Amino acid sequence: MSLITHAEIVARRKLAPLPPGWIVSAWKPSGRDGILVCGGVPRAVPLWGSLSGKLFEGEPQSVLVSYEDIRAESRRFEAATGKCGDCLGSGRATTQERRGRTPRQCACPRCAGTRCAPVTHPEQAHAG
Repeated sequence: MSLITHAEIVARRKLAPLPPGWIVSAWKPSGRDGILVCGGVPRAVPLWGSLSGKLFEGEPQSVLVSYEDIRAESRRFEAATGKCGDCLGSGRATTQERRGRTPRQCACPRCAGTRCAPVTHPEQAHAG
């Protein structure tokens, strides 16, 4: 889920300045390039009785957020907060078993549930 969170942060930065109340309406994978983030300012629409929905007026604002931008945002998050960029400091990750369709919570594989950003040694940063 952090992939989507980091993509939204980058999209908001690229589309700035945004009108008040702007929210993301759709995320669409764009092949190997990145994620296309679309959004706008919704207005409430009565549907039936007390139910209401959101209607986006006009053409939505869209921006392509590359996977490299998302990785850079994750590294920036880790540097600013000291928390793991994969689980956003929660220590939990959502996984889905191959056979089951129910997503499950488990410890973050990157920080092993410690919530802290893993220490990267200088020799590891240049490898691979």
